[in-house]
Amino acid sequence: MLNKTIFLLTLFVIFCSLYLLRFMAISETEIIPNKNYSIQGRLSSIKQISDNKWQLKMGGIFIETDKFSNFPQIKLGRHIQVAGRMEKRVINNFYSEFWLINPEITLISESAVNDSFPSRVIYLFIEKIDQFRRFLEKIYERLLPEKEAVLLAGIVLGSQKRLSANLYQALQQSGTLHIMVASGMNVIILGKIVLVIFLKRWRRPIALIASVFTILIYIFLAGAQPPIVRAALMGSLAFASQVFGRQQWGGWVLMLVLAMMLLFSPELLFQVSFQLSAAATAGLIFISPMLDGVLGKVKESFSFGFSAVFGFFKINLTETLAAQLAVLPLLSVHFGQFNLLTILPNLLIAPIIPLLMQGGLVLLALGSISSFLGQVFAWAIWAPLRYIIVIVELFGQVKWLTIYWYWPWWLAFWWWGGLALLMKTRRRNN
Repeated sequence: MLNKTIFLLTLFVIFCSLYLLRFMAISETEIIPNKNYSIQGRLSSIKQISDNKWQLKMGGIFIETDKFSNFPQIKLGRHIQVAGRMEKRVINNFYSEFWLINPEITLISESAVNDSFPSRVIYLFIEKIDQFRRFLEKIYERLLPEKEAVLLAGIVLGSQKRLSANLYQALQQSGTLHIMVASGMNVIILGKIVLVIFLKRWRRPIALIASVFTILIYIFLAGAQPPIVRAALMGSLAFASQVFGRQQWGGWVLMLVLAMMLLFSPELLFQVSFQLSAAATAGLIFISPMLDGVLGKVKESFSFGFSAVFGFFKINLTETLAAQLAVLPLLSVHFGQFNLLTILPNLLIAPIIPLLMQGGLVLLALGSISSFLGQVFAWAIWAPLRYIIVIVELFGQVKWLTIYWYWPWWLAFWWWGGLALLMKTRRRNN
Protein backbone atom coordinates (compact mmCIF):
# COMPACT_ATOMS: atom_id res chain seq x y z
CA MET A 1 0.00 0.00 0.00
CA LEU A 2 2.84 2.39 0.93
CA ASN A 3 4.76 1.55 -2.25
CA LYS A 4 1.65 2.23 -4.33
CA THR A 5 1.14 5.61 -2.66
CA ILE A 6 4.78 6.58 -3.24
CA PHE A 7 4.51 5.49 -6.89
CA LEU A 8 1.35 7.56 -7.44
CA LEU A 9 2.85 10.61 -5.74
CA THR A 10 5.95 10.29 -7.93
CA LEU A 11 3.81 10.16 -11.07
CA PHE A 12 1.84 13.18 -9.88
CA VAL A 13 5.01 15.21 -9.25
CA ILE A 14 6.40 14.26 -12.68
CA PHE A 15 3.15 15.26 -14.38
CA CYS A 16 2.98 18.59 -12.52
CA SER A 17 6.57 19.35 -13.50
CA LEU A 18 5.94 18.57 -17.18
CA TYR A 19 2.69 20.53 -17.11
CA LEU A 20 4.35 23.62 -15.63
CA LEU A 21 7.10 23.47 -18.27
CA ARG A 22 4.51 23.21 -21.06
CA PHE A 23 2.38 25.96 -19.56
CA MET A 24 5.35 28.31 -19.23
CA ALA A 25 6.30 27.57 -22.84
CA ILE A 26 2.88 28.51 -24.27
CA SER A 27 2.55 31.48 -21.90
CA GLU A 28 5.53 33.19 -23.49
CA THR A 29 4.11 35.61 -26.03
CA GLU A 30 5.29 38.65 -27.93
CA ILE A 31 1.84 40.23 -27.85
CA ILE A 32 1.84 43.59 -26.06
CA PRO A 33 -1.50 44.74 -24.60
CA ASN A 34 -3.06 48.06 -25.71
CA LYS A 35 -1.24 48.05 -29.04
CA ASN A 36 -2.77 47.82 -32.52
CA TYR A 37 -2.42 44.51 -34.34
CA SER A 38 -3.42 43.13 -37.72
CA ILE A 39 -3.79 39.35 -37.68
CA GLN A 40 -4.88 36.76 -40.24
CA GLY A 41 -6.24 33.30 -39.54
CA ARG A 42 -9.19 30.95 -39.72
CA LEU A 43 -12.24 31.19 -37.50
CA SER A 44 -12.35 28.25 -35.11
CA SER A 45 -15.38 29.39 -33.09
CA ILE A 46 -18.44 31.62 -33.61
CA LYS A 47 -20.84 32.36 -30.77
CA GLN A 48 -23.74 34.84 -30.65
CA ILE A 49 -23.89 36.56 -27.24
CA SER A 50 -26.81 38.93 -27.84
CA ASP A 51 -28.79 40.45 -30.70
CA ASN A 52 -25.82 42.46 -31.97
CA LYS A 53 -22.83 41.04 -30.11
CA TRP A 54 -20.72 38.10 -31.28
CA GLN A 55 -17.75 36.26 -29.82
CA LEU A 56 -15.25 34.75 -32.26
CA LYS A 57 -12.02 32.85 -31.87
CA MET A 58 -9.10 32.73 -34.28
CA GLY A 59 -6.22 30.59 -33.12
CA GLY A 60 -5.42 31.75 -29.60
CA ILE A 61 -7.01 35.20 -30.07
CA PHE A 62 -10.55 36.01 -28.94
CA ILE A 63 -12.65 38.58 -30.79
CA GLU A 64 -15.70 40.49 -29.56
CA THR A 65 -17.63 42.41 -32.19
CA ASP A 66 -20.99 43.98 -32.96
CA LYS A 67 -20.20 44.11 -36.68
CA PHE A 68 -20.29 40.39 -37.46
CA SER A 69 -23.88 40.51 -38.72
CA ASN A 70 -22.59 42.78 -41.52
CA PHE A 71 -20.63 39.82 -42.92
CA PRO A 72 -23.14 37.01 -43.61
CA GLN A 73 -20.61 35.40 -45.96
CA ILE A 74 -18.17 34.73 -43.11
CA LYS A 75 -18.64 31.21 -41.77
CA LEU A 76 -16.80 28.88 -39.43
CA GLY A 77 -13.45 27.88 -40.91
CA ARG A 78 -13.20 30.89 -43.26
CA HIS A 79 -9.96 32.89 -43.45
CA ILE A 80 -10.26 36.48 -42.19
CA GLN A 81 -8.08 39.43 -41.27
CA VAL A 82 -8.78 41.47 -38.14
CA ALA A 83 -7.19 44.76 -37.15
CA GLY A 84 -7.63 46.56 -33.85
CA ARG A 85 -6.34 47.24 -30.35
CA MET A 86 -5.32 44.18 -28.33
CA GLU A 87 -6.71 43.83 -24.82
CA LYS A 88 -5.41 41.47 -22.13
CA ARG A 89 -7.97 39.87 -19.82
CA VAL A 90 -6.64 38.23 -16.68
CA ILE A 91 -8.75 35.11 -15.99
CA ASN A 92 -6.85 34.18 -12.83
CA ASN A 93 -3.35 34.41 -11.38
CA PHE A 94 -2.05 31.85 -13.88
CA TYR A 95 -3.99 32.38 -17.11
CA SER A 96 -4.76 35.36 -19.34
CA GLU A 97 -6.55 35.78 -22.68
CA PHE A 98 -5.95 38.27 -25.48
CA TRP A 99 -8.98 39.98 -27.00
CA LEU A 100 -9.63 42.26 -29.96
CA ILE A 101 -12.70 44.42 -29.27
CA ASN A 102 -14.69 45.54 -32.34
CA PRO A 103 -11.78 45.20 -34.78
CA GLU A 104 -12.00 45.84 -38.50
CA ILE A 105 -12.88 42.52 -40.19
CA THR A 106 -11.92 41.58 -43.74
CA LEU A 107 -12.76 38.32 -45.50
CA ILE A 108 -9.74 36.80 -47.26
CA SER A 109 -10.32 35.00 -50.55
CA GLU A 110 -9.41 31.32 -50.40
CA SER A 111 -7.31 31.74 -53.54
CA ALA A 112 -5.10 34.19 -51.64
CA VAL A 113 -4.53 31.85 -48.70
CA ASN A 114 -1.27 29.87 -48.63
CA ASP A 115 -2.48 27.08 -46.35
CA SER A 116 -1.26 23.55 -46.92
CA PHE A 117 -3.59 21.11 -48.66
CA PRO A 118 -4.40 19.12 -45.46
CA SER A 119 -5.23 22.38 -43.67
CA ARG A 120 -7.57 23.43 -46.48
CA VAL A 121 -9.33 20.07 -46.39
CA ILE A 122 -9.77 20.21 -42.61
CA TYR A 123 -11.25 23.70 -42.62
CA LEU A 124 -13.45 22.92 -45.62
CA PHE A 125 -14.77 19.93 -43.68
CA ILE A 126 -15.41 22.17 -40.64
CA GLU A 127 -17.24 24.69 -42.82
CA LYS A 128 -19.46 21.98 -44.35
CA ILE A 129 -20.27 20.56 -40.91
CA ASP A 130 -21.25 24.03 -39.72
CA GLN A 131 -23.52 24.47 -42.73
CA PHE A 132 -25.10 21.08 -42.07
CA ARG A 133 -25.70 21.99 -38.42
CA ARG A 134 -27.42 25.21 -39.46
CA PHE A 135 -29.63 23.13 -41.76
CA LEU A 136 -30.57 20.90 -38.82
CA GLU A 137 -31.35 23.91 -36.62
CA LYS A 138 -33.77 25.14 -39.28
CA ILE A 139 -35.64 21.81 -39.09
CA TYR A 140 -36.32 22.45 -35.41
CA GLU A 141 -37.27 26.07 -36.13
CA ARG A 142 -39.71 24.93 -38.81
CA LEU A 143 -41.42 22.23 -36.76
CA LEU A 144 -41.45 23.67 -33.22
CA PRO A 145 -42.33 26.96 -31.49
CA GLU A 146 -39.39 29.30 -30.88
CA LYS A 147 -38.68 28.48 -27.23
CA GLU A 148 -38.96 24.73 -27.74
CA ALA A 149 -36.85 24.85 -30.93
CA VAL A 150 -34.02 26.78 -29.23
CA LEU A 151 -34.10 24.48 -26.20
CA LEU A 152 -34.01 21.28 -28.27
CA ALA A 153 -31.24 22.63 -30.52
CA GLY A 154 -29.17 23.38 -27.43
CA ILE A 155 -29.72 19.94 -25.91
CA VAL A 156 -29.23 17.87 -29.07
CA LEU A 157 -26.86 19.94 -31.20
CA GLY A 158 -25.05 21.96 -28.55
CA SER A 159 -26.31 24.92 -30.57
CA GLN A 160 -25.08 28.32 -29.49
CA LYS A 161 -28.10 30.09 -30.88
CA ARG A 162 -29.04 32.89 -28.48
CA LEU A 163 -31.72 32.16 -25.90
CA SER A 164 -34.27 34.78 -24.95
CA ALA A 165 -33.14 36.83 -21.96
CA ASN A 166 -36.04 35.57 -19.81
CA LEU A 167 -35.40 31.88 -20.53
CA TYR A 168 -31.65 32.28 -20.01
CA GLN A 169 -32.24 33.95 -16.65
CA ALA A 170 -34.70 31.21 -15.63
CA LEU A 171 -32.19 28.49 -16.57
CA GLN A 172 -29.48 30.23 -14.58
CA GLN A 173 -31.74 30.94 -11.59
CA SER A 174 -33.00 27.34 -11.39
CA GLY A 175 -29.53 25.82 -11.69
CA THR A 176 -30.33 24.08 -14.99
CA LEU A 177 -28.27 26.20 -17.38
CA HIS A 178 -25.85 23.30 -17.85
CA ILE A 179 -28.31 21.50 -20.16
CA MET A 180 -27.66 24.23 -22.75
CA VAL A 181 -23.87 24.39 -22.34
CA ALA A 182 -21.94 22.67 -25.14
CA SER A 183 -19.56 21.09 -22.67
CA GLY A 184 -19.87 17.56 -23.97
CA MET A 185 -21.66 16.50 -20.79
CA ASN A 186 -24.75 15.54 -22.78
CA VAL A 187 -22.83 13.34 -25.20
CA ILE A 188 -21.13 11.51 -22.32
CA ILE A 189 -24.46 10.85 -20.60
CA LEU A 190 -26.06 9.67 -23.85
CA GLY A 191 -23.14 7.34 -24.61
CA LYS A 192 -23.26 5.82 -21.12
CA ILE A 193 -27.04 5.28 -21.30
CA VAL A 194 -26.76 3.52 -24.67
CA LEU A 195 -23.92 1.40 -23.26
CA VAL A 196 -25.94 0.35 -20.18
CA ILE A 197 -29.05 -0.46 -22.23
CA PHE A 198 -27.14 -2.61 -24.75
CA LEU A 199 -25.18 -4.40 -22.02
CA LYS A 200 -28.45 -5.77 -20.66
CA ARG A 201 -29.20 -7.67 -23.90
CA TRP A 202 -26.01 -7.85 -25.96
CA ARG A 203 -22.38 -8.81 -25.54
CA ARG A 204 -19.82 -6.25 -24.42
CA PRO A 205 -18.20 -5.52 -27.81
CA ILE A 206 -21.60 -4.89 -29.43
CA ALA A 207 -22.67 -2.61 -26.57
CA LEU A 208 -19.44 -0.61 -26.81
CA ILE A 209 -19.72 -0.29 -30.61
CA ALA A 210 -23.32 0.96 -30.25
CA SER A 211 -22.23 3.50 -27.64
CA VAL A 212 -19.27 4.80 -29.66
CA PHE A 213 -21.37 4.92 -32.85
CA THR A 214 -24.00 7.00 -31.05
CA ILE A 215 -21.31 9.35 -29.77
CA LEU A 216 -19.83 9.74 -33.27
CA ILE A 217 -23.26 10.63 -34.69
CA TYR A 218 -23.73 13.21 -31.96
CA ILE A 219 -20.28 14.72 -32.62
CA PHE A 220 -21.10 15.12 -36.30
CA LEU A 221 -24.54 16.62 -35.67
CA ALA A 222 -23.18 19.01 -33.04
CA GLY A 223 -20.66 20.42 -35.50
CA ALA A 224 -17.57 18.65 -34.15
CA GLN A 225 -17.07 21.44 -31.61
CA PRO A 226 -13.81 20.99 -29.65
CA PRO A 227 -15.50 20.64 -26.21
CA ILE A 228 -17.74 17.86 -27.52
CA VAL A 229 -14.90 16.07 -29.32
CA ARG A 230 -12.76 16.15 -26.16
CA ALA A 231 -15.65 14.89 -24.04
CA ALA A 232 -16.40 12.11 -26.52
CA LEU A 233 -12.75 11.01 -26.50
CA MET A 234 -12.43 10.86 -22.72
CA GLY A 235 -15.86 9.24 -22.32
CA SER A 236 -15.36 6.59 -25.02
CA LEU A 237 -11.95 5.47 -23.76
CA ALA A 238 -13.06 5.43 -20.12
CA PHE A 239 -16.21 3.42 -20.92
CA ALA A 240 -14.22 0.98 -23.07
CA SER A 241 -11.81 0.30 -20.22
CA GLN A 242 -14.76 -0.29 -17.88
CA VAL A 243 -16.44 -2.69 -20.31
CA PHE A 244 -13.35 -4.83 -20.89
CA GLY A 245 -11.76 -4.43 -17.48
CA ARG A 246 -12.78 -3.33 -14.03
CA GLN A 247 -14.56 -0.22 -12.81
CA GLN A 248 -11.38 1.41 -11.52
CA TRP A 249 -9.74 0.93 -14.90
CA GLY A 250 -12.10 3.56 -16.27
CA GLY A 251 -10.76 6.01 -13.70
CA TRP A 252 -7.13 5.30 -14.58
CA VAL A 253 -7.81 5.65 -18.31
CA LEU A 254 -9.69 8.90 -17.70
CA MET A 255 -6.75 10.33 -15.76
CA LEU A 256 -4.34 9.22 -18.49
CA VAL A 257 -6.46 10.87 -21.21
CA LEU A 258 -6.81 14.07 -19.17
CA ALA A 259 -3.05 14.18 -18.55
CA MET A 260 -2.29 13.79 -22.27
CA MET A 261 -4.81 16.50 -23.20
CA LEU A 262 -3.39 18.91 -20.62
CA LEU A 263 0.21 18.31 -21.69
CA PHE A 264 -0.78 18.94 -25.31
CA SER A 265 -2.94 22.02 -24.51
CA PRO A 266 -2.18 23.29 -20.97
CA GLU A 267 -4.73 26.11 -21.27
CA LEU A 268 -7.57 23.54 -21.21
CA LEU A 269 -7.26 23.37 -17.43
CA PHE A 270 -8.82 26.83 -17.19
CA GLN A 271 -11.69 26.23 -19.66
CA VAL A 272 -15.09 25.62 -18.07
CA SER A 273 -16.17 23.20 -20.81
CA PHE A 274 -13.14 20.98 -20.19
CA GLN A 275 -13.71 20.97 -16.44
CA LEU A 276 -17.40 20.09 -16.86
CA SER A 277 -16.66 17.24 -19.27
CA ALA A 278 -13.97 15.77 -17.01
CA ALA A 279 -16.16 16.01 -13.90
CA ALA A 280 -19.19 14.54 -15.68
CA THR A 281 -17.16 11.57 -16.96
CA ALA A 282 -15.74 10.95 -13.49
CA GLY A 283 -19.27 11.08 -12.07
CA LEU A 284 -20.49 8.46 -14.54
CA ILE A 285 -17.56 6.18 -13.70
CA PHE A 286 -17.49 6.46 -9.91
CA ILE A 287 -20.83 7.87 -8.66
CA SER A 288 -23.16 6.05 -11.06
CA PRO A 289 -22.62 2.55 -9.54
CA MET A 290 -23.45 3.87 -6.06
CA LEU A 291 -26.65 5.57 -7.26
CA ASP A 292 -27.59 2.49 -9.25
CA GLY A 293 -27.53 0.42 -6.07
CA VAL A 294 -29.54 3.00 -4.11
CA LEU A 295 -32.17 3.46 -6.81
CA GLY A 296 -32.30 -0.31 -7.31
CA LYS A 297 -33.42 -0.74 -3.69
CA VAL A 298 -35.97 2.06 -4.15
CA LYS A 299 -37.33 0.26 -7.21
CA GLU A 300 -37.75 -2.98 -5.25
CA SER A 301 -39.86 -1.20 -2.62
CA PHE A 302 -42.54 -0.22 -5.14
CA SER A 303 -45.46 -2.31 -6.31
CA PHE A 304 -45.05 -4.15 -9.60
CA GLY A 305 -46.80 -1.55 -11.80
CA PHE A 306 -45.03 1.51 -10.42
CA SER A 307 -41.78 -0.44 -10.21
CA ALA A 308 -41.90 -1.01 -13.98
CA VAL A 309 -42.47 2.70 -14.62
CA PHE A 310 -39.66 3.66 -12.23
CA GLY A 311 -37.35 1.12 -13.87
CA PHE A 312 -37.97 2.77 -17.24
CA PHE A 313 -36.59 6.07 -15.92
CA LYS A 314 -34.00 4.54 -13.61
CA ILE A 315 -31.14 4.33 -16.12
CA ASN A 316 -31.58 7.90 -17.32
CA LEU A 317 -31.99 9.19 -13.77
CA THR A 318 -28.94 7.30 -12.48
CA GLU A 319 -26.53 8.51 -15.14
CA THR A 320 -27.81 12.09 -15.30
CA LEU A 321 -27.86 12.54 -11.52
CA ALA A 322 -24.35 11.05 -11.20
CA ALA A 323 -23.01 13.59 -13.68
CA GLN A 324 -24.85 16.47 -12.02
CA LEU A 325 -23.55 15.63 -8.55
CA ALA A 326 -20.02 15.73 -9.96
CA VAL A 327 -20.40 19.06 -11.81
CA LEU A 328 -22.45 20.92 -9.18
CA PRO A 329 -19.36 22.50 -7.51
CA LEU A 330 -18.08 23.72 -10.89
CA LEU A 331 -21.43 25.36 -11.69
CA SER A 332 -21.31 27.16 -8.35
CA VAL A 333 -17.63 28.13 -8.74
CA HIS A 334 -18.01 29.59 -12.23
CA PHE A 335 -21.60 30.87 -12.38
CA GLY A 336 -21.81 32.10 -8.79
CA GLN A 337 -25.46 31.23 -8.31
CA PHE A 338 -26.64 28.38 -6.13
CA ASN A 339 -30.35 27.71 -5.62
CA LEU A 340 -31.10 25.70 -2.49
CA LEU A 341 -33.82 23.95 -4.50
CA THR A 342 -31.56 23.35 -7.53
CA ILE A 343 -31.52 19.60 -6.91
CA LEU A 344 -35.33 19.46 -7.25
CA PRO A 345 -35.70 20.92 -10.78
CA ASN A 346 -32.69 18.86 -11.87
CA LEU A 347 -34.33 15.71 -10.53
CA LEU A 348 -37.58 16.59 -12.30
CA ILE A 349 -35.95 17.11 -15.69
CA ALA A 350 -33.01 14.68 -15.44
CA PRO A 351 -34.84 11.61 -16.83
CA ILE A 352 -36.24 13.68 -19.70
CA ILE A 353 -32.96 15.01 -21.12
CA PRO A 354 -31.60 11.71 -22.55
CA LEU A 355 -35.06 10.90 -23.96
CA LEU A 356 -35.13 14.33 -25.63
CA MET A 357 -31.68 13.74 -27.10
CA GLN A 358 -32.88 10.49 -28.62
CA GLY A 359 -36.20 12.00 -29.71
CA GLY A 360 -34.42 15.04 -31.11
CA LEU A 361 -32.30 12.82 -33.36
CA VAL A 362 -35.44 11.01 -34.58
CA LEU A 363 -37.11 14.37 -35.29
CA LEU A 364 -34.13 15.45 -37.40
CA ALA A 365 -34.33 12.24 -39.41
CA LEU A 366 -38.09 12.47 -39.96
CA GLY A 367 -38.04 16.22 -40.59
CA SER A 368 -35.40 15.88 -43.29
CA ILE A 369 -37.41 13.14 -45.03
CA SER A 370 -40.98 14.43 -44.73
CA SER A 371 -42.42 17.63 -43.29
CA PHE A 372 -45.64 15.77 -42.45
CA LEU A 373 -43.89 12.98 -40.52
CA GLY A 374 -41.66 15.51 -38.83
CA GLN A 375 -44.61 17.65 -37.75
CA VAL A 376 -46.48 14.65 -36.35
CA PHE A 377 -43.47 13.62 -34.26
CA ALA A 378 -42.85 17.26 -33.27
CA TRP A 379 -46.29 17.34 -31.61
CA ALA A 380 -45.22 14.40 -29.45
CA ILE A 381 -41.83 15.85 -28.53
CA TRP A 382 -43.33 19.29 -27.83
CA ALA A 383 -44.88 18.02 -24.57
CA PRO A 384 -41.62 17.11 -22.75
CA LEU A 385 -39.99 20.30 -24.05
CA ARG A 386 -42.87 22.38 -22.72
CA TYR A 387 -42.63 20.43 -19.44
CA ILE A 388 -38.95 21.40 -19.04
CA ILE A 389 -39.67 25.05 -19.84
CA VAL A 390 -42.49 25.14 -17.26
CA ILE A 391 -40.25 23.56 -14.59
CA VAL A 392 -37.37 25.91 -15.40
CA GLU A 393 -39.55 29.04 -15.39
CA LEU A 394 -41.32 27.94 -12.19
CA PHE A 395 -38.14 27.37 -10.20
CA GLY A 396 -36.49 30.34 -11.88
CA GLN A 397 -38.96 32.55 -10.01
CA VAL A 398 -37.91 31.24 -6.58
CA LYS A 399 -35.32 33.94 -5.99
CA TRP A 400 -35.49 33.96 -2.20
CA LEU A 401 -33.83 30.52 -2.10
CA THR A 402 -30.97 31.57 -4.37
CA ILE A 403 -27.55 32.19 -2.86
CA TYR A 404 -25.49 34.60 -4.95
CA TRP A 405 -22.12 33.24 -3.96
CA TYR A 406 -19.15 32.04 -5.94
CA TRP A 407 -17.94 28.87 -4.28
CA PRO A 408 -14.23 28.95 -3.40
CA TRP A 409 -12.24 26.10 -4.90
CA TRP A 410 -11.50 24.60 -1.49
CA LEU A 411 -15.24 24.10 -0.95
CA ALA A 412 -15.54 22.35 -4.32
CA PHE A 413 -12.76 19.95 -3.34
CA TRP A 414 -14.47 19.35 0.01
CA TRP A 415 -17.61 18.37 -1.92
CA TRP A 416 -15.72 15.92 -4.13
CA GLY A 417 -13.85 14.58 -1.11
CA GLY A 418 -17.14 13.98 0.70
CA LEU A 419 -18.51 12.09 -2.30
CA ALA A 420 -15.33 9.98 -2.46
CA LEU A 421 -15.59 9.17 1.25
CA LEU A 422 -19.27 8.27 0.86
CA MET A 423 -18.52 5.93 -2.06
CA LYS A 424 -15.63 4.30 -0.19
CA THR A 425 -17.81 3.73 2.90
CA ARG A 426 -20.63 2.25 0.84
CA ARG A 427 -18.25 -0.02 -1.07
CA ARG A 428 -16.76 -1.25 2.21
CA ASN A 429 -20.23 -1.94 3.66
CA ASN A 430 -21.24 -3.88 0.56
